[in-house]
Amino acid sequence: IGDSLKVAPAISKSAVNEGESMELQCTTTRGFTEHTFLSVTWSIRKESSPLEEILTFGPDDKIKVGPNYTQRYTDSGLQLDLRGGGFYGLVLKRAKPSDQGEYVCTAQEWVRQGEEGRNWRKILEKSEEMGKVVVTPT
Repeated sequence: IGDSLKVAPAISKSAVNEGESMELQCTTTRGFTEHTFLSVTWSIRKESSPLEEILTFGPDDKIKVGPNYTQRYTDSGLQLDLRGGGFYGLVLKRAKPSDQGEYVCTAQEWVRQGEEGRNWRKILEKSEEMGKVVVTPT
């Protein structure tokens, strides 16, 4: 399988006021799609801290939420926008000052393997910096 995975990230607003919503958009394209599955992960890097996972969608259409975002997801503060055509959006509602930082979108391509395809094996990964978001406290 050739490396045809591409990720085009965009952020709806690079500066938001506390309490506003913003959308982190990842558009993924890939050449060969038969028998492969996609996952998309949104992460944030705050200052010099390591990359922190916000949410992953896929490869089995399941959602995995990063440990620091579980409560926010439960409270509907994170919402997926899956309009198809390779578009994956994550809406962060009610922005907080802690949402300030550099956002990264990572797409991964997977195949099923093992008995009855129970296991996932990652075959490709592409990470793109989405850019920095500044949150102005109210």
